[in-house]
Amino acid sequence: MARVAIIGAGASGLSMARYVREFGGEPVIFERGDAVGGIWRFDASAADAARPAYASLRTNTSRKVMGFAGAPFPDGPGDFPDRGEVEDYLAAYQARHALKDCGRFGATVQAIEPGPDGQWRLSCSEASGPEVFDSVAVCSGQYKEPAIPSMYQEAQRNGVELLHSAFYRTPDAFAGKRVLVAGVGNSGADIAVELCKAGANVAISAPSSTWVIPKHIDGVPYDHFLTNLAIREPFKIGQGIFEGMIRREYERRGVDLDRYRSLLGRAPLDFSRSRMTVNDDLPKLASAGELQVLSKGLGFEGRAFIDVDGRRFECDVVITATGFRHHFPFLPQACQPTNGGTLALYKHVFHPTVPGLCFLGMCGIVGAIFPAVELQARWAASCFTRRSVLPGEGQMVDAVQTHNAMAAMYKVRAARVLQVDYMETLAWELGLGTSSKRKALINRSDDCPVVADMYLN
Repeated sequence: MARVAIIGAGASGLSMARYVREFGGEPVIFERGDAVGGIWRFDASAADAARPAYASLRTNTSRKVMGFAGAPFPDGPGDFPDRGEVEDYLAAYQARHALKDCGRFGATVQAIEPGPDGQWRLSCSEASGPEVFDSVAVCSGQYKEPAIPSMYQEAQRNGVELLHSAFYRTPDAFAGKRVLVAGVGNSGADIAVELCKAGANVAISAPSSTWVIPKHIDGVPYDHFLTNLAIREPFKIGQGIFEGMIRREYERRGVDLDRYRSLLGRAPLDFSRSRMTVNDDLPKLASAGELQVLSKGLGFEGRAFIDVDGRRFECDVVITATGFRHHFPFLPQACQPTNGGTLALYKHVFHPTVPGLCFLGMCGIVGAIFPAVELQARWAASCFTRRSVLPGEGQMVDAVQTHNAMAAMYKVRAARVLQVDYMETLAWELGLGTSSKRKALINRSDDCPVVADMYLN
């Protein structure tokens, strides 16, 4: 029986444990917290960067599309669940698949080392000595070590308060202050809007090709349209249709499109290149001048932030929503998932040169994350229990290098995938038949196909 160590009890870890057990293996989940939930667990003390949820956090995917296969997300207030609802959903998933007995909570993994016999030695805080496993699945996600560019650390030395978004919880302490939010991903946009509404003087530093997607288009969750287009239209056609929908929605909302385009979304929408952020309020606040939008940072002069266009913003506080480093301190350097700062995993899951090691949830997914990581888990568990076979090391290394070289050549994000296309890639690895058979199961009158349920077989 294959014994698999699973690091983390969030969506990825629970999915991995489910399929390892279903395929005849023995899953053991190591979770340093006291319950399932991963990044959705709320740490009010803001002491743990791996618990980055802020008090007002809601999902950026709607209920209908974000559930696991055969496990629809429950109805509730609003189309987009809050963090507590997600915690409850994951706890219900744990109970549904009888996974409580394979979890070790309050267990901090200290070291994982591959042995010469092909097995792994894992040391953790709760055990007196190392344990032996056949395989390791790192399911603790991307939120480990906050990445803070050096220019903002320099500002801190000039007397500016510096905070990474992983440690932000509520806007209360920032009312009346001049706050720069560096980065316009989902967390950065949410925090900037919340601070603006709470009485802070807010500027946000955004890269040039940012598209802010409204949560609803004509009253319908945006991802219902995105899912339909991904399944039923060619890539380029769907991309163009979706951009038109966004523009018309902002016109309906009274957003000054000329001003908006000068601030955000200057380039055409490109699923492979554009930064895409889901937020209802940022475009209107920006186009109305209530929230200042700056371009990429050039540096600081004292407490003044200077962007590449020469604009200045005097700030009291900088909140960096600048992401995280993909580094896992419990793994040796040779087992890290990146090479030169670039994700270097076979199909974004398997380490190409270290047998028996996979990482789930490491790539950026345009679409719903839960169904995609569930299919990653199904594939990884199938390989670890010898139901599926991976290519040889040389083939995997070549595939990774080719993928990253092509991404660099075409200037697309190497670690970004489109949910439906990526799930089709994983389905092929699992031998689930052709996409045409799955798509035929979808009722074309349905307002939003549940993608996860296409892969129930």
